[in-house]
Amino acid sequence: MEAIINFAYTGKIKINESNVEDVASAASYLQISILLDHCVNYMTRRIKFNNAIKIYKFIKSIRGDTERGSMRYIEKHFLQLSRTSEFLQLDCDEFYEILKSDHLFVDSELQVLEVILSWISHDIDRRLQYITKLYKTIRLGLVSIEMINDKFKMHPTIPNALKKSISKDEANNIFEMFRKAEHQYMDYANRSRHCQDVSPIIYAIGEISKDRYNINGVGSAIECYDKDSDKWFRNDSSILKRKLFAVVYDGSNIIILGGNDGSNKLRLATKYDRFTLDWKNLPPMLSRRSALCAATINGVIYAIGGYDGSTFLNSMEFFNPQTLKWHQGPSMSLQRSGAAVVVYQELIIVIGGRCGQTVHSSIEIFCTRRFQWKIINNALNIPRWGHAVALNNNQIFIFGGNNGSETLKSCECYFIEHERSLEFPPLQYPRTNASSHLLNNSLYVFGGYNDERKLGSTEVFSFKTNQWNFGPFLRFIEGSVQSVIVNTNTSQIIK
Repeated sequence: MEAIINFAYTGKIKINESNVEDVASAASYLQISILLDHCVNYMTRRIKFNNAIKIYKFIKSIRGDTERGSMRYIEKHFLQLSRTSEFLQLDCDEFYEILKSDHLFVDSELQVLEVILSWISHDIDRRLQYITKLYKTIRLGLVSIEMINDKFKMHPTIPNALKKSISKDEANNIFEMFRKAEHQYMDYANRSRHCQDVSPIIYAIGEISKDRYNINGVGSAIECYDKDSDKWFRNDSSILKRKLFAVVYDGSNIIILGGNDGSNKLRLATKYDRFTLDWKNLPPMLSRRSALCAATINGVIYAIGGYDGSTFLNSMEFFNPQTLKWHQGPSMSLQRSGAAVVVYQELIIVIGGRCGQTVHSSIEIFCTRRFQWKIINNALNIPRWGHAVALNNNQIFIFGGNNGSETLKSCECYFIEHERSLEFPPLQYPRTNASSHLLNNSLYVFGGYNDERKLGSTEVFSFKTNQWNFGPFLRFIEGSVQSVIVNTNTSQIIK
């Protein structure tokens, strides 16, 4: 109290780790906001892994609200902190406040579910009553109720406790409420979380010039783009002996499907762990597919179209990660190789492609809920195969490709809701089999072919200037390339 009195007269006070909590408590009680803010800033500047939860709880107790400095640290280190005893001792309101955040650093809502189940299991007799409240924080539009239910049933503690605590009918009512909530809170349910302190990283997998790097036969490599440093870098020296494959990111791993090894079209499905740099084969696809496209929704992986060596394909198959099996799905109206794909809400939208010499300007849309296709003819201004695409809200940006007679640098923007396409400023280079992403309000297009010439350049479109400029060159990749975008810490992947 003497320090507080001195502060009242002199406006000066010495804060250190031994007295900051006492001074902050007194400042809160006496409503000296300037001093309280000073104490809070002092604590948040010194936040570390071993004191983050303690500081968060203390600040919340004396201010009655969530302080962004401590909350941002918890959001960024959510999964690691969730395994600590301090985190597991949070009360329900504190835990709920964290779970609601739009900025948790997670790859999938299933990871949020796992944290919820872990917290409940820590004191299951007392905490089981909160299960409905906490489950409402899961973004139900980003993960299926069936996957939530499966994860719930497989948990070693929760199911047994549920059987003792509530009836089966009551349990079903909980999941029915989640289904209703998905429609009632559509914006929240479909809003992805994005950690403010973590930059997205582009993982590109594409051809290496065999002349430049003395590689026999087909070879593809992995490299990454970090916007903060504006550089491509390589953290894995492994070479993939195939090209013209499809790539998806399932929330945890990068999945590479099909392609060709220079002699054969492939059924291979391979999982790449971006942290351990390990490769693991998944069960092979039902059909051989090269120049296919692929997508993932709610953990289910879809392989669509392509070329099997003799036939252009209109078939679709999907992989269930729970059963580890591929299943045949309904076929598209048209055979499509070299098509492009985006995921929009519950829809898989397949754009263009070709069947032999016929190049398509149509789009086919697969609704995963209704499990059926719809075709929109003449959706594109120009028929294309081998083009790159990027999604921005309800707009699909379409770059380059080939119209059957020449490689294109023309671009267009397709509006999903209006089912129409408008011209977009052209690329500086014509490109086929390039890849593209929207990253921090800029469009990136990289790699591909300009007729016979392999490209390693990057083009960046700024919506502020409405023009394309060249970005950094890929360091190893030249030619056809596929890519995914992942939210991660750069320090986690640079070796």
